[in-house]
Amino acid sequence: MRKVPAAAALAWLRFGLDMLRRYPGAFLGMGVVVVVLGQIPLAGTLIALLLGPALTAGVAHAAREADAGRTPGVGQLFEAFTGDKPLGSLVALCLPTVGLIVALMLLLVFVLLGATGGDPQQLQAMTANPQALLVVLRGHLGVLLLVVLIAAVLQTMLVFFAVPRVMFDRRGAFGAMADSARASARNAGALLSLVLVLFALGIVAAAVIAVLVYLPLALLHVAGTWAQTILLMVLGTLANAFGGLVTYAAWRDVFGETPRDPVATGAAGTTVVPM
Repeated sequence: MRKVPAAAALAWLRFGLDMLRRYPGAFLGMGVVVVVLGQIPLAGTLIALLLGPALTAGVAHAAREADAGRTPGVGQLFEAFTGDKPLGSLVALCLPTVGLIVALMLLLVFVLLGATGGDPQQLQAMTANPQALLVVLRGHLGVLLLVVLIAAVLQTMLVFFAVPRVMFDRRGAFGAMADSARASARNAGALLSLVLVLFALGIVAAAVIAVLVYLPLALLHVAGTWAQTILLMVLGTLANAFGGLVTYAAWRDVFGETPRDPVATGAAGTTVVPM
């Protein structure tokens, strides 16, 4: 396990952008498939939750192939479902996300119970009145945001490096999550830089896509709901493709045998940490 400088995040982002530039059909095609799977009625949410890590592993596998000079293909999205790949362990990586969802639901229940004094009738009336529910949530907004932020950080730390650790290093799910948490803590600077830059890029991408996609649809009198759906699908395509690419680049520099710039050449701030 290596400790990389905060600037490593920029190298990971450059890698993702370069892969999208060189192989747009393969990686954007994977992103489209993931988005379409998520839109399947009834099953879409379950697919995204349970199979999301396995699909991310497929994108990361294609990134590794491209990084080695081989041509990636859309079909590699399902690499985790082939041969002796550790599909079960990848599915198990959904547990932190499930835990995050359960924790948020419990938090919401506790807030509502506190606001209604545990009275079932008041609770039912409040849940049936969106405006009253909104007023209660606003009154606890600071606490809710803090809990959501902490839970999201913990979920990210457990999963970020775990997917490639399972896929490439054949670590068990729980061992991979422990490795991911350690690596995330040791490379907090790089991960924080990555999150901040991705947040900024997301805002820019949303604005550009809104101008190039949403406004033309509005001018063509496409229904607002459909235009919003298409906009979200375009953003989802980019997020799913880019997420897998960045995940691979980060694993390569922190855990891989052949890290690249700025880590591989012994850049200042790079430290090898025993496992």
